[in-house]
Amino acid sequence: MYEKVIRDVTEGKVGTIHPDVYQAYSDNLRKAVSSVFRSDDYGDKYFDLQAQLQSNVSRFAAYKAYHLTEQLKKQREKWTDDDEYRKVAKAVLNTFNRYQAAEYNTATARARTAKQWTDFTSAPIANELYPNLKWLPSRSANPREEHIVFYGLVLPKTDPFWQENQPGNLWNCKCDWEETDEPAAIERPATVCARGLEGNPAETGEIFTKECTYFKQAGRNRRERDEVEKVCENSNKKTTLDMAANSIANKQGKCWIGAEEKVVEYNMKQLNHYVDSLFGNQKLFWLKNAIIEQLPKIVESSECVGRKESDTTHNTAKKTLKLKNATDYFYYFETKLPNGETVYIHLGRWRETQIMYIYAITKNLPENIETI
Repeated sequence: MYEKVIRDVTEGKVGTIHPDVYQAYSDNLRKAVSSVFRSDDYGDKYFDLQAQLQSNVSRFAAYKAYHLTEQLKKQREKWTDDDEYRKVAKAVLNTFNRYQAAEYNTATARARTAKQWTDFTSAPIANELYPNLKWLPSRSANPREEHIVFYGLVLPKTDPFWQENQPGNLWNCKCDWEETDEPAAIERPATVCARGLEGNPAETGEIFTKECTYFKQAGRNRRERDEVEKVCENSNKKTTLDMAANSIANKQGKCWIGAEEKVVEYNMKQLNHYVDSLFGNQKLFWLKNAIIEQLPKIVESSECVGRKESDTTHNTAKKTLKLKNATDYFYYFETKLPNGETVYIHLGRWRETQIMYIYAITKNLPENIETI
């Protein structure tokens, strides 16, 4: 892949983000999260948490790919000789690749911490038997002093200390923790964490926070950052559509309108519109794309809250007019994204066949809908 990336930059064929680089980084970090949870089935105990972490690492990967692409372009401006540029570009790629190893290890560690926290705090009986947590020593051959001070520390699960301090909040951390009924300490050390790894990932839904270098250094002002975000969203859109093509495209599911069961079809034309929805609402955009493979199950379990007759009054694009003319009604299904925010999935109904199709997802309901 790297040879192609260098060649593309050399030939001036690269946009703001090289898509292959983003794909590689995103796949790698999503694999780190999946290796911990091992299941992303809708309704699974960890589904919401895993989806939040997956959306977070995908966005992180997009920003990292942006920075790498920018570095390669800058070096190309400096080194016009192809052979010299190739050497420099390889060095840049190798550096970012080394970062990727630490980022993968840290993503794995923080995903594990998030899963453990969910287990530690979700069982009432266990909480009565083992009300405290104990910090265990690192497995590293060369443990860092920042966390050595935590070794053997016992504090209640409810102590605010655990909201900022957990195994995995230093890069490449190999510490661990466990439930215990040992007595809690009276004194607690000061908070220690690396920049970009703040907060309890099970509570925040973030492995990499907004303080990460890739996020902080993107763009010199708000306008530039917004442009970078749009480019990152477009990169994620392509990856999401590839996931949809491999998992749910051209398949059928079902939904419920009251007590009536209806067939829902999933085709790429309409999935493309779904993936575009919530564009600009950063957190929701990445979250709803993270759950694309589970969309049929989510639709099936969602409640239909109303419908509205198809209206072409405000549309001029030929494709949209054709679609809406072939649709008699749009139905709106209420559901929650993994972060708990309520959203509405729009399903159209083909006038001729009465089969439903996925259309969009929005934060709010349209006005003047007919309640079901």
